[in-house]
Amino acid sequence: MNEQLNFSIKEFSDEYENFSIEINNLLKCQKLSLPEIKAQIRIIKGLVETAMQLDDVRKDDDELTLGIFIEQKSVTVEVSTPVSESSYSRLGEMDKIIQRIRGCQSPFDPYVTVLKEISSRSKSNQSIEQVLAKLAYETGAVFDFYVTEDNILNLSAIRYLHRECVL
Repeated sequence: MNEQLNFSIKEFSDEYENFSIEINNLLKCQKLSLPEIKAQIRIIKGLVETAMQLDDVRKDDDELTLGIFIEQKSVTVEVSTPVSESSYSRLGEMDKIIQRIRGCQSPFDPYVTVLKEISSRSKSNQSIEQVLAKLAYETGAVFDFYVTEDNILNLSAIRYLHRECVL
């Protein structure tokens, strides 16, 4: 099972329902279990929302590219989108967030810290740290990112499959 699925998304809010149904169907065809499919869709939604939050100079015609790489023991999701140089300080903050989450013995530790913050904020004000910490805890995903020379952000999450997740 080595499969690569690619999608282009112009307006996330308008297209999310359509592509989440399509992704759901494609993951079913790859013989992933329902819990695994739900986890992957949460990861995809979280990465797309995070990528969109990072660039404050986002243009209407900017396009996100979503890649899903399905292998025997893991699924990697990668979101690519242009970012402006004015967003680089936010990327530096995200790097610290990802390193802090990855540096913990358990994803539960940063999640508990973030839960305390979430209780004092509305869902619409959730920070990137809250979104990523929650996703890491709930899905077991490991996050990473890099920016290419032509200012394309590539934000990824890898989730290792358990034997019971593959039918």
